Amino acid sequence: MRLRAWNRCEARIVRRTRYRVVVREELDDRYASAFEGMCVESADGQTVISGTITDRSHLHGLLERIDALGLELISVEPERPAARTTD
Repeated sequence: MRLRAWNRCEARIVRRTRYRVVVREELDDRYASAFEGMCVESADGQTVISGTITDRSHLHGLLERIDALGLELISVEPERPAARTTD
């Protein structure tokens, strides 16, 4: 049996995941349209952009938009699912 080597150029499947992206500066409502479908919250000199990312190209598009707007990226993290509680 011959195993096929994994090719780095092949895109791995990325499931719909909620992400939390933090940029430096408090963005006003004018920027909300640039991140349509995402929640944009500003406080304490930073802005948190959060929402569901559908695939890898969606995530890269979001990061490219942040770069094109000249924003300083602080962090990008998938949000952990809320823990289930039992009653």
